[in-house]
Amino acid sequence: GGAVAYGLGSFAFMRAAIPAGAATVFDADVSAYDLAIGAVPAAAARQMPSLDEAIWWDAVVATARFDGSTLVSIHLAPIDLGADRPIAGRGLPQLATGPKARTIVERMTRLSSAFGTAVSPDGEGGVIQVNRPAAARNNVAAGR
Repeated sequence: GGAVAYGLGSFAFMRAAIPAGAATVFDADVSAYDLAIGAVPAAAARQMPSLDEAIWWDAVVATARFDGSTLVSIHLAPIDLGADRPIAGRGLPQLATGPKARTIVERMTRLSSAFGTAVSPDGEGGVIQVNRPAAARNNVAAGR
């Protein structure tokens, strides 16, 4: 099995240093296909999202666990980057706890389910158990 970790969060926040026109189609959450066929005005694709929204200040750190060279599980640690902190304290990653941790893990669970990936609660984080093919499970059970 393998994994692709995408969109876990951003640890680079220097909003004041980003020029107003620097947003990309991805930043604007616009499909490149929709833009190409004219379903979305070009100007809408260049609008930078508001980084004042709390969702931009949440992240996840993924830690993979292996059995030899086989991926077994991925632990997701929820990170709070401080949307509610004064500007000087924003962007300093801290392990999220309590309701904040649950909110972050629930969002990752919801987003991951769209790709057929199950995230199970694990303390204040989450865990993804990677399904291995039967042959790989049998080899591990047999000590190979």
